[in-house]
Amino acid sequence: MRGRLTILGILFLWLLATMGFWLFGFWQVPATTPDWFLRAQAVCFGTTETGMPDARGWIMLTLSPLLLLAAVIVSYRREAFDALAFLYRAPLGKIIILLATFGVSSEAAWVTSRIRDGRALAAAIYLDETDGELPEGYPRLSDPAHAFQLTDQFGQRSGPADFRGAPLILTFAFSHCKTICPAILSELKEASETLGQRIPILVITLDPWRDREGQIAAMAKSWDFGPQSRMYTGSLEEIQRVLKEYRVPTIRDEQNGDITHPPMVYILDADGRLAYLFNRPSASWITDAIARIEK
Repeated sequence: MRGRLTILGILFLWLLATMGFWLFGFWQVPATTPDWFLRAQAVCFGTTETGMPDARGWIMLTLSPLLLLAAVIVSYRREAFDALAFLYRAPLGKIIILLATFGVSSEAAWVTSRIRDGRALAAAIYLDETDGELPEGYPRLSDPAHAFQLTDQFGQRSGPADFRGAPLILTFAFSHCKTICPAILSELKEASETLGQRIPILVITLDPWRDREGQIAAMAKSWDFGPQSRMYTGSLEEIQRVLKEYRVPTIRDEQNGDITHPPMVYILDADGRLAYLFNRPSASWITDAIARIEK
């Protein structure tokens, strides 16, 4: 009996260690996490800008637990199978197996979600649309756009529903961004000038931690998309809900607060439905899309 319990204890500790290892590898750490944790995560798994481990990290995550389990099985093969059979036969053992299965399944689902977000970000972040006219065959959508109410640069609550009756442009950015955001906002500025500032442009911050009303007011004044346009902020929960609904994958650098994200632009029609979805479109693509909607 003591031998069985010893083997089961070893296997249980292996399972806990493996789950903790994967949790450490994929955890999106909060802003209060100390620098040593971030450095340790990067050293162990070579975390990439998409929040995923690099090739060495994947090897560590898969081979290390498998090699440790193989060592236990090789050293205690007969005892291990005997202990597992004993656990399965015992009434309490079945409960333990169910709890372990539930824990592993829950973590596997969470890891799968993190991998899916990382892959979406990796596929989208450097993919730019081309210049020139919007291709005739570019897909026109007709999906309901997520409705939201956020706080704009005037301190008022509003959302896409307040601009029904005309097309509008929606995108995501943040005030501290020095790369992707200025590039896409420049294209929107050019498109706004071509359209005569008659099309509302809604910009939702990706950084509710820092972009409060004062920051978005300054951002709105700097870009000056027109009187109908809005810069939005909100609580962390509100912004994350909108990001989820519009399927915008993001990774936040907990050390400097910067957000890695794809330069997505959404064109909504006069009825508030999603008509076009672009990844860093040119100004001409945006104006062409508006023209097609208005026809």
